[in-house]
Amino acid sequence: MSHPSARRQRRAVATAGTGLLLAAGLLAPAASAEVADLPEGVPSNELLLPHALDDRVADDGVTPIAVRATDAAGEEIVYGARPSTTPPVADLDAAVTGTRYFVDCSAPEDGTGEQDSPFADLEAINAVELDPGDQVLFRRGATCTGMFQPQGSGTAEDPVVVDAYDAEADAMARIDAAGEPQAVYLHNVEHYEVRNLELTNFTDDERDFASGSVRRGLTVAIEDIGVGQGYTITDLYIHTVRGENKKDNGGSGGIQLEVHGSQTPTKYRDVEIAHNTVRDTNRSGINMSTTWWGRPEVQSTDGNYYA
Repeated sequence: MSHPSARRQRRAVATAGTGLLLAAGLLAPAASAEVADLPEGVPSNELLLPHALDDRVADDGVTPIAVRATDAAGEEIVYGARPSTTPPVADLDAAVTGTRYFVDCSAPEDGTGEQDSPFADLEAINAVELDPGDQVLFRRGATCTGMFQPQGSGTAEDPVVVDAYDAEADAMARIDAAGEPQAVYLHNVEHYEVRNLELTNFTDDERDFASGSVRRGLTVAIEDIGVGQGYTITDLYIHTVRGENKKDNGGSGGIQLEVHGSQTPTKYRDVEIAHNTVRDTNRSGINMSTTWWGRPEVQSTDGNYYA
């Protein structure tokens, strides 16, 4: 796969070890190759707190996720994950070039996809052929069960947007795959922005972690299309994905980008994965794999379309 213009960020979950390394770097003069000695007996989070970029902390509740420092030229630099600027819900007052489709899986009956008559399950929205500029909005606080597999592509100017609505709800819009291969599946479609969803995939039985249980939060898969373009995946909360302990194509994880096929060399372009929280996912957090890699030591395909 190739990502020449891709920008990838992962939300950092700092540990005591990484905190110690950050502290060492911050305490060292920026122009010096030597690392300053750390004070003995002082927890790394206490060394980092005065340099915290904001009030976000790691899972330990005290270590900053991002810190600021000054380089040799006196310019401020930031280590760690910058905060997201994405609103938690779509702006329903903003104009759209396509159609908005609303999905509320807590609705008592299936509707027509309008805000006052939303679709009540994934089957209904999966049957819609989406056009450039369309938006699929899931209601916050509601949980859909199964796999969301949108049909149709956007364009670079008018991507298809998958987002949330209902700012009054406390909880995120959730899709629980409940043992399906993935909660969100983008297959041979292009120019998508997916954000502000909570994705899970588990069954709480013997199928969790079992051999052959392929489970993901979100999968993008392209096959024999040449170049798949325009995928922005941001501000997702993906957790409790209990799949087989296998990686690469056919493996399990939080976010999976795959290339399949053998007829047309195929790769990705313009991919952004940013500001996502991915935890408790087996086997991978964020993984990418392709049938078009070029590694002679494993007798893979001729040429290297992966790079």
